Amino acid sequence: MCGKGERGIRFGLEDDFADFLTNVRITILVKEELALKVAVEIEKRFFSNYAGIVYLQDAEVLRPQKFGLEP
Repeated sequence: MCGKGERGIRFGLEDDFADFLTNVRITILVKEELALKVAVEIEKRFFSNYAGIVYLQDAEVLRPQKFGLEP
């Protein structure tokens, strides 16, 4: 298996699922109210079976055009 994104290609063994989803990062930029709802849902759905960390912090978008936002 391999995956390709902006930062290159990640390779894995075709039939080896032991490493499946070992390198996952999800980043979202939303208003505070929605961020709290998303964090609660992630905790409910995944944290009982998977390790994880949710960070909530203020952010400023320096390249809004990359995300389809007005400059």
